[in-house]
Amino acid sequence: MNPTLWRNKEYSRSLALTALLCLLAFLILWGTLLQSTAALQKQIHQAHITAIGSILIEHPELEEAVIRSATAVPNTRGQEYAAGLAAAEKYGFSNPAFAASNGLFSQLRQTMLYTAAGVLLILCMACAYTAHRAFSQIYSGIRRVSEGAERMMRGSFDFRLPEQSEGELAVLGHHFNRLSERLQQSLQKLDREKELLRNIINDISHQIRTPLSSLMMFMELLGGQPLHEDDQRKLLSKSNAQLERIHWLLHSLLRLSRLEADVVTLSVKPADLGETLHRAVGRSEARLTRKQLEVSVSVPESPVILPHDSDWLGEAIGNVIDNAADFSPDHGRISIALSASEVTASITISDCGTGIPEEELPHIFQRFYQGSQGRAGGRIGSGIGLALTKLIVEKHEGLISASSKSGQGSMFTITLPRTRLTKW
Repeated sequence: MNPTLWRNKEYSRSLALTALLCLLAFLILWGTLLQSTAALQKQIHQAHITAIGSILIEHPELEEAVIRSATAVPNTRGQEYAAGLAAAEKYGFSNPAFAASNGLFSQLRQTMLYTAAGVLLILCMACAYTAHRAFSQIYSGIRRVSEGAERMMRGSFDFRLPEQSEGELAVLGHHFNRLSERLQQSLQKLDREKELLRNIINDISHQIRTPLSSLMMFMELLGGQPLHEDDQRKLLSKSNAQLERIHWLLHSLLRLSRLEADVVTLSVKPADLGETLHRAVGRSEARLTRKQLEVSVSVPESPVILPHDSDWLGEAIGNVIDNAADFSPDHGRISIALSASEVTASITISDCGTGIPEEELPHIFQRFYQGSQGRAGGRIGSGIGLALTKLIVEKHEGLISASSKSGQGSMFTITLPRTRLTKW
């Protein structure tokens, strides 16, 4: 027998009920047999008493001998038995069929037959009810699964099968509900990806419109009337700057979108955060040198090891450094410090720039947000760098915050856990 059947509650419950009914039928038969046997013994005893009485009426002097014979243990080899057998044969009473035709035995046989038939009928009806109930539950469960599958095919995923009961149908219901949830999540994810793709296309078209317009204007000027060599170099330089801006916009938007859509899997492994910080400063060296900024970097003497993706986190740190360089005056100063505790590690990047108005601080990490200081200073930003930084830091289960006062510079703080809370 398949051992998994015993784990099936519907099967074991039906089998237990059938066994209980069989036991009940046996007890009824046994009780009826005992009752009929007791009645037969009583009637046989009454017949013996009647026979003794009949003999004593005719021969009262034989009372002691008759009573002794009636209470003696039967001995088929004794003289009494032989004499009794001879008398029984004389009148045809020695044949067992004669005893079977006796009213006592006939009544017993009839009672047993009726009782057995009644018990068998009840047992059959009970088994039929048990089978009907078991198969009704099974087919009802199959109908619910079929109904749920049909509703899923129509795009409705709110149907759930019961899981509170026990047995294989409950297990099937549990797996069906999990499948429905997975399909629903997959479709929702597809919808989000479609919406994300739509937003990416809108963002790219919106962001590159301005540099493309500038680039087309420069090309028209270069293709028009002859220009002085210095003017041509200026236009070519501006055109190259716009091309670089378009390239950076597309690159940043695509990276931001890939992170938002969970298309990219970060390569997280324990590494020295100080080395990642130094590499990020090195990547921004050209921008820092162009404005002749003084940069001080402070890191602990011992390595600060924590799990992170050095490339992505380095890009996030570099975006903050580039932002600090853009809003710092020439010959200014930028301070970068790494500190660590047993639980977290923090990177602070401070500049001496124009600062950020207090009312704009809650919005600086929003995509495409450009503060008033940048617009007033004539800086052409995209509003993507800090949004990408925030997303990268959050992917590392960290936090980024900013504090500033207008005209007094800004300070950005990146805080990262030294032990990951979730498994990659």
